[in-house]
Order: sequence, then C-alpha cells, then structure tokens
Amino acid sequence: MRGQFGAEFSVWAMDNKVNPEARYIAQVWLALRYYSRLLNLSSIFIGDFNSNQIWDEKERLGNHTDVVEIFRNNNILSMYHEQNRVAHGQEEEHTFHMYRKVEKPYHIDYCFASADFFNAGFDIQLGKPNEWLEHSDHVPMIIQTSRPTNYLNLNNSLFDNITHKINQLNSLTIEKFATTIEKLKTKSSNFDVTEQKEEKTEILNAMDRLLEIDKHINELIKNGY
Repeated sequence: MRGQFGAEFSVWAMDNKVNPEARYIAQVWLALRYYSRLLNLSSIFIGDFNSNQIWDEKERLGNHTDVVEIFRNNNILSMYHEQNRVAHGQEEEHTFHMYRKVEKPYHIDYCFASADFFNAGFDIQLGKPNEWLEHSDHVPMIIQTSRPTNYLNLNNSLFDNITHKINQLNSLTIEKFATTIEKLKTKSSNFDVTEQKEEKTEILNAMDRLLEIDKHINELIKNGY
C-alpha cells in the first residue's frame, strides 16, 4: 500500500486449509511475485510472517529462505538481522511465545526494509517477554528510522523508477549496455508525457531483463571470472 515511506506492506501470513502448500510464508512468497515491480521503491515490509528458516523443509510453494533471497535481490534486508549481525534461523531473541509460555519461543515477526533506510540510519528493539506476555503472545517490535534521502515512492515518474534501478547496476553492466540504458531512459522519459500502456510494459520488461543480466554478471565477478 502507498505510505509516507514509498511502499508499505503490512504482513500477516495465515493458514490455508484449502491449499496447505500456499499457507504462511508461501503467501508472502506469492505476494512478492505479484508485487515484484514495486520492489524497486523505498519499501518496508513489516508484521507477522509466521515463519523462520528452521521450518524451510516444510512443503510450501516458497520457503523462508526463498523469501529472504527475493528481498536480498532487491536490496531489501531484515533490520533485526542486519543490526544484530545474526543469520536467519539463529536468532537469540524471540518475537513470539506459543501459548504465552517463555519456554516455547520463536522468531517469526520481521521488518524488511530497502537499503535506503539502512543508509539513513535506524534502530530496532524487541519488547521484553516478561513485560508483554500478559497482553499478547507476541512482543512489540520498535523501530526508529529516517526517511531516506533518495526517497522513491509510487508517485514518482517511470523515468525516476528506471533511473533508480539503473543506479543499482554493476559498473560493468552499465558499460556493456550503455546504449540499451540510454534507450530505456529516453523511452521512460517519453512515456511520462504520452503514457502509452504498451510502451510502459515494454520498458519494464526490458529493465527486468537487464537486471537479470546484471545479477549473472555479479555472480561471475564474485566467482573470480
């Protein structure tokens, strides 16, 4: 949904008795695929994901690690895990206590945010179980952050969105595909005047292909090629 931070998504992943493979974290996975073209905005995804990497082996359309990877590929990271330098599935603090029992703790609530917010500065703290379990089986997640300087929201033009994505590309990709990039900039700028729907689809598809190429180039560089 549109918000003061660009795109804000409130998450409450639930059971699905009709299609068990599409329940809990699989719902988030499906939603991210549906809203994939909003992931380049300055975004926050926060709420009860009902998920942790420790349950990756369960039969799902997409598991916790798959969701984290989609976020990471779009420069969206978990604030808690980045601040505390802890891997998913290895959390020492917990956000949920089943039946409000301290001996049944799990970490299933998250705030994933665009890298823009990390650059702007933030702080995330979890409530203490002994202070909250009489009120809820979840503890609050308290986040302080500033709006990023390179804020991009749903009201930005297509040119702004394309430029934002281009700025995330590897320098080698920019060098090798300079002509394609200039065409995308020109076409997106023209679209903001003409607003031809077919033209927008063509531009976004071309940008998606370029991002996919950039991903492979980054992998080659990482592996020393």
